[in-house]
Amino acid sequence: MQLQQHRILGEHSQPVYALCQGLNSYSFFSGGGDRIVAAWNLDAEPLALAYTTSSIYSLFADPHSNLLWIGQMNGDVLCLRISDGQILHRYELQRGSIFDLKALDEQRIGGLSRDGFFAQFDRESGAWLQGIAFPVQSARSWMPFSSSEILLVGDPSGVLICRIDVEVALAERYSICEWPIFSITRHPNGSWVFGGKDAGLYWFNTQMQEIQPKIEAHNYAIYGLAFSPSSKYLASCSRDKTLKIWDSKDLSFQLRLGKPVIKQAHSHSVNALLWLNDQQLISVSDDRTVRCWECKD
Repeated sequence: MQLQQHRILGEHSQPVYALCQGLNSYSFFSGGGDRIVAAWNLDAEPLALAYTTSSIYSLFADPHSNLLWIGQMNGDVLCLRISDGQILHRYELQRGSIFDLKALDEQRIGGLSRDGFFAQFDRESGAWLQGIAFPVQSARSWMPFSSSEILLVGDPSGVLICRIDVEVALAERYSICEWPIFSITRHPNGSWVFGGKDAGLYWFNTQMQEIQPKIEAHNYAIYGLAFSPSSKYLASCSRDKTLKIWDSKDLSFQLRLGKPVIKQAHSHSVNALLWLNDQQLISVSDDRTVRCWECKD
């Protein structure tokens, strides 16, 4: 894979923390410290879709219901109608910052707060369903594990496997490393890839057994992991200001995306990334910019 070109699509007025796919393959949303949800299209100027009351840490756009979910630093979760930007629901959870929002299954949206509270919402209407507290001191990421009732949750000493179909969360802890796990993604073959504060990549099978030793991937914490739509490549982003591309077959290093000479993707921490397609990768950063990287094999 080679970098063909890089362009700055635009900027927020404060650091950008959140990024998610839009309702089609060429649109996406971003949010950050300026409390603005920006709607982007590669062929047009960005639009301010909504203004919120707190910094935005997570976003999820649901193509099934045309709803946008917004997780905020103050612990609020907002549900917004994309067509007109109207906020339909505001949930003041009074918990920690909402770091991770995504679809739990075909009926539910899940949101995870920093203090380990997991909230569930109806995917069609946006209505509140239920919440459960996980036994963690700090959490930033989650994924459905063997079913939508069993989750993988990153915590300060590895990952938890948690049940959510009970009144009190049941959890089993797996020690991945001695540092917090910030990012979780499912490998195309069903295994798991983790990225953490220690800058390493960890690859485990479905039985949570290590596939290969730690990969020294970055110089500082890994904040985002994403496989390309064809599942050929894995992209990672880090506090060390870089984006890197890895071959999904064996997680071998392929490419570092960055400016010439200094080899940095951004001038500050890279907080989130998103593949629009197999050739275009979007990244956002503390440097306030939204960038598009165009690559080809």
